[in-house]
Amino acid sequence: MTKFFSMTAAFAAAGLIAGAASAQVNLTAETANAAGVPGNTVLALGEFASAAGVADIQVATGQTLTNSIQNTAEGKTDITAAPFILPFLLSKGAGPYAKLGPEKGAELASGLSVLYTYRLGVFTLSAYDTSPVKGWGDLEGKTVYNGPPRGAALTNARGVAKIVSGLDDGDGYTGLQVNWDQAVKTMTDGSADAFVLPSSFPDGRHTAAVAAGGMTMWSMPKDAFEGEAAQKYMRRPPVPALSSCRSPMPRRQKV
Repeated sequence: MTKFFSMTAAFAAAGLIAGAASAQVNLTAETANAAGVPGNTVLALGEFASAAGVADIQVATGQTLTNSIQNTAEGKTDITAAPFILPFLLSKGAGPYAKLGPEKGAELASGLSVLYTYRLGVFTLSAYDTSPVKGWGDLEGKTVYNGPPRGAALTNARGVAKIVSGLDDGDGYTGLQVNWDQAVKTMTDGSADAFVLPSSFPDGRHTAAVAAGGMTMWSMPKDAFEGEAAQKYMRRPPVPALSSCRSPMPRRQKV
């Protein structure tokens, strides 16, 4: 059975409603935090499918999508949201899938199909106004929450921070990783001085976190975005669906 990853509402509305005459089935799906774009797309897909009488989709939120892609390829779940780089890495047996090896990885990846695409958002640096971090130049020696324990979001957050600040996680700054369902708690409990995370605009995590105080978000500076390192990062195969380099936000934005 072919498995699926990457959702978008336009395809769901057209394709699922058109198939309303089909027999209704039970499916499972995995996605990231319900407040984010990946979570919203899969939850919306479930609503469309149910309303059209096509399928009942049981959605598990707060998952690490690196694991979800492998679960889908192995037949443990039916649908998952994912940045495009994960199926690519799986097909090569590389990165987080290195233990599988290239042969097994390619075999698993061959069973995946794209339902549709969506824009996850861009990466931003953010910090409470009471934090000592007042921009990208202040990350050295600080603790930075930069995503879940593994996966594309963490890899890209580290990459963006390296391009802008020149610092590495574990050397120039201390990276803090927690699962997406603990994101808002981690942002508000003082565990980190700043956050480098994928952000939509407005962003559900930041909207919830500002209940604890005023916050500022910084996008990638224009000179860094147009620099050789960022341009090379954008051209790596394949371009991740959630790269901040694709659509930089205004340089400084109060939340």
